[in-house]
Amino acid sequence: MLPSFADSLPEFLRPIIKKIDGAGEWDKFTSDWIKYLWYDESGLAGISIKKILTEPLSGLINMFSAFGGGSETKANASGKFDNPSDSYLQSYLMSKSIKDIVNDFNESLSGADVKPFDFTSFANVCKALYKSEKYNLATAWKSSKPLHGLGLNDNGTTIQDSPMYFLEKMLKDNRAMLLGVFNLIQDYINEMTRNLDNLKKTYQTVGNMLDINYTVESDTKFIYELKYNDKSIKFQIELADYKNKSYISAISVVE
Repeated sequence: MLPSFADSLPEFLRPIIKKIDGAGEWDKFTSDWIKYLWYDESGLAGISIKKILTEPLSGLINMFSAFGGGSETKANASGKFDNPSDSYLQSYLMSKSIKDIVNDFNESLSGADVKPFDFTSFANVCKALYKSEKYNLATAWKSSKPLHGLGLNDNGTTIQDSPMYFLEKMLKDNRAMLLGVFNLIQDYINEMTRNLDNLKKTYQTVGNMLDINYTVESDTKFIYELKYNDKSIKFQIELADYKNKSYISAISVVE
């Protein structure tokens, strides 16, 4: 039976609750809602915690967009090139799932004596930045040597109870976890480098097998023929002028 508070729930939750109740699964949902949302076997909730953890981040963004009442945006690629703002780093990270990242981080900590992150030490750094009487942000801002103003000596030691003192303590207390983060970043950089090297080799191999010819139809129209093994395709490229500069106005396949 649908609870009386259903209408007071956020807009995006109401349809889900009504679906579950309408399918006669309200009792099943309330008896073990964690399991229900973990698997979402009936598909009524429209979201599975298990899927969230294993779905690549790119798919996860689209999932939550739809869940929040939005719709997945599909760009019209007609006549457009790849978005130059997209980076390989972004694509690489978007291919990872939360589970992948957690597992990778766990491996980077393998064998280390890891303790829970001490947020008190971080709070002490923040507090000292503005409460320390002699060494604080105001002092550092006016000093020709800002780190001295935060409590760092020339020999690398730190002054008791200064911001740099608490920062040094925080880094030492959490060094195993921080080392794990650095190891994870390095592993990701190494993996991206290997992937890019393989992509470069593939590009060179395929590039050597391509045969490209073109004909000039007019000053603003060109036909390119691309051959690869026994396959071929023709493109028509048209140019236009804007402020005395030429740009590609259209690309189409020649049948």
